[in-house]
Amino acid sequence: MKNSIQLSTIILAVLLLGACSVMRKTSGSKELQWYKSRTWADGIPQQMFTGFNYRTFYRQYHTDSLRWKKAFHFIKENNLQEMAPGKYPIDSNIVFASITAGPLRAFEQTKWEFHKDYTDIQYIIKGKEMIGVAPVTVTPANPFAGIDTSAAKYYTAQPDTIYMLFPHDAHRPTIQVPGETIVKKLVIKVKTVDLPVE
Repeated sequence: MKNSIQLSTIILAVLLLGACSVMRKTSGSKELQWYKSRTWADGIPQQMFTGFNYRTFYRQYHTDSLRWKKAFHFIKENNLQEMAPGKYPIDSNIVFASITAGPLRAFEQTKWEFHKDYTDIQYIIKGKEMIGVAPVTVTPANPFAGIDTSAAKYYTAQPDTIYMLFPHDAHRPTIQVPGETIVKKLVIKVKTVDLPVE
């Protein structure tokens, strides 16, 4: 009888732990489901890069969707292949774009960067480049303490992929890849909404 009660208690505990785990997964999946639905994309066909933080995007988008809609609308409605290099205002200092056409650089000639107040939407219009992405180090005293280059990942950016880089995504763009010398690139800056850390 005593063994039966202990076994029942263990089974109940396992079931409760499993239910809690499922609830955590379900609550965390609304962001992924929304991202995969592509309702945010305004019909653009490009995919996000594999290291993309869809949870941060979900929070930013649902805090002020209009700025993101304007950014994706710019990509959709303009013939980027034909647009000249230069700066393109979209919404004052909230959303703005620039197109560059310039040489790629050797790895040693590139530097890490991050932007405290803006998210970069980087899109290769023509050509290919390598881009490094690494987390910005966060400490209690300084939310932008440095860059964790030991966790860096490198990607070959090309016209089928968008790189959305939030303030805590340090990046090292315009690294030369074999066979490429010039790249035409769009960068849209979207002012980031200051949200509490999760």
